[in-house]
Amino acid sequence: MAIIAICGSAVEDIANNWAGLAAVDFADVPAASAGIAFSIVIGSQCLGRFTGDVLVTRFGAGRIARLGGGLITLGGVGAVLAHEPVLLLASMAALGFGSATLVPGALGAAARLSGVDRAGGVTLVNWLMRVGFLGTSPLVGVIAAEVGLRWGLSILALVGVLTVIFAHRLDSPERRPC
Repeated sequence: MAIIAICGSAVEDIANNWAGLAAVDFADVPAASAGIAFSIVIGSQCLGRFTGDVLVTRFGAGRIARLGGGLITLGGVGAVLAHEPVLLLASMAALGFGSATLVPGALGAAARLSGVDRAGGVTLVNWLMRVGFLGTSPLVGVIAAEVGLRWGLSILALVGVLTVIFAHRLDSPERRPC
């Protein structure tokens, strides 16, 4: 659950710190307009949060998280391959929408952990999420300094794959596949 929470928060943090620079460097967006890349991530994440409860109730948290991981993977690949604003901004929208339900889903699942009280499970996952959150953006920076920003932002595709792998952990016990 902590890995899912880290994945959800990593998308937002990486976008906060690197989306504007990616817009300028990858897609030749004027610096004065580069903030639109982050705004699209956050706007699509907001839309995903508004629709997320309905989708999770209907299809299950694990299934929606897997779909979100797929969108994050596609968004990450699209962002690093983008050479024009349309692909970059569409990729940013996929990143935001894909990550929208991950943190709430992970915290909700943490509250249902067996053998741990609700507050303890949420606190544990929340703390682990924040530790991971502190490392993702600097990791992008280290990779970008060594081999370029496109490689640094490719971490987003890895975040999506990890989300798909661990998404089943968000299902409640009665929905969890064997």
